[in-house]
Amino acid sequence: MTRPADFMILSGENIPDYLDERPHLGDRVGTVTQVEMPDDGNINGVYIVQGDRGSIVLKQGLPWVRIIETWELTAERTTREANLFEKWTPFAEGLLPEIFDFDADNHVLAMEDLSGFAILADAFGADDQTANVERVGRLLARAFLNTSPFFLDPAEFSARLVEAENPELAELMEQVVFDQPWESEPLDHCHADLHEEFGEMLADPSLQARIGELKFIFRTVHEGLIHGDLHTGSVMVAGDDLRVFDAEFARYGPIAWDVGEFIGHLRVAAVALEFEGDLAGAKACDLLTARFWDAFEEEVRDGWSRRTDRTFPDPFLDRWLVGQYELAIRFAGAEIARRITGVGKANQIDALPEARMLDASRKLLGEARQLISSGRPAWI
Repeated sequence: MTRPADFMILSGENIPDYLDERPHLGDRVGTVTQVEMPDDGNINGVYIVQGDRGSIVLKQGLPWVRIIETWELTAERTTREANLFEKWTPFAEGLLPEIFDFDADNHVLAMEDLSGFAILADAFGADDQTANVERVGRLLARAFLNTSPFFLDPAEFSARLVEAENPELAELMEQVVFDQPWESEPLDHCHADLHEEFGEMLADPSLQARIGELKFIFRTVHEGLIHGDLHTGSVMVAGDDLRVFDAEFARYGPIAWDVGEFIGHLRVAAVALEFEGDLAGAKACDLLTARFWDAFEEEVRDGWSRRTDRTFPDPFLDRWLVGQYELAIRFAGAEIARRITGVGKANQIDALPEARMLDASRKLLGEARQLISSGRPAWI
């Protein structure tokens, strides 16, 4: 892969020099003692930089996927992530990582080191995550209101929509959720023992029509600035402390996508716990869906009175919330189906012994079909 002109590709060897050129970062770290690349940095270059004064994380968007350099991907995704952090921070109440610097020329975000945190996906069953899930729900509500036409005048809303355009990453998400799993040859990514169950879904014309409807909404609705890939692996927790990160898919889109993707992963976590034999943990995890939605709805209703455009009456909000819940549940079903049959499998399910993995996958596929079709969760 040819290195772009005037584009410094970070490495363990040149990071000390990079920090020397940016004293505001170098002073925070001091003398570099260790540079570590986390195992989960598949798309971006991610470096935990430790020094004698402190530590930071450098995240660099490369013009390709880090582990597959022949797979080109816009480096501008880091700009979109930086934009979301900038726009969300005023109302995030500490739920985003602290950003120390954004180097647009080299597509590098310098941010808070979260090494003491664990991803939320790994925390279910061990500790009660109700408060953390509610925090995510309230954050999404504030994000929606504060970046929506209800709080912004038309000119500012239009300007922000253009500023946040992220067509390459939006297309990538569209492909992995609404295209690849549902094409005529989708079974390449699906376990052979699941072909019969998923083949029935592919042969269901009403289900295919729903997927087309969801894809159209995903592409054309621009209600507010969304995270774009908000799942239980993009939230980190340390007790009652929480950070939402990995926002490179950020753009203006349907708020129900963020809500639904998160709900889908809550259900995946519950089923994984069930097939691990932790029935109490699974039940507790299932209850989180209602707590998450209730927190979202309550925060939206609390903030509604501060809307700047008063031509939207209270009954409009009631109808909007009903529609958003149903749409979010349908999106949750599409995300669950993708995580079983497409690329980016659900790690909690894949980690099960094969027989239990297949049983859990069959259960989730059946539920995904029901969620997409009905817009109603069966477990609440």
